Amino acid sequence: MMEQGLLHLYWGDGKGKTTAAMGLALRALGSGKRVVIVQFLKGGQSGEIPLLAQLGAKIFRGKGGQKFVFQMNEAEKAAARAVQVFVHHVQLPGRTGFI
Repeated sequence: MMEQGLLHLYWGDGKGKTTAAMGLALRALGSGKRVVIVQFLKGGQSGEIPLLAQLGAKIFRGKGGQKFVFQMNEAEKAAARAVQVFVHHVQLPGRTGFI
């Protein structure tokens, strides 16, 4: 039987998205799962990121202050797609329990 991983997406206005995602990542790491965290548009320091990395999570962060897609020109969209392809195809080989 093939084991499936999980993909969780958190978005929207207001608070709590990072807290929810990081808490779930911590639970997955504690259960022995391979965890990959991809943050887009998040700037500044985030205290939980170094700790989760020490526990084995693979972390990818976008540049803070990046534009939303509807604000980007075609060159900026192409650059953003290139980063997504890199993360997906190059940096995520093998099995991942939680993204």
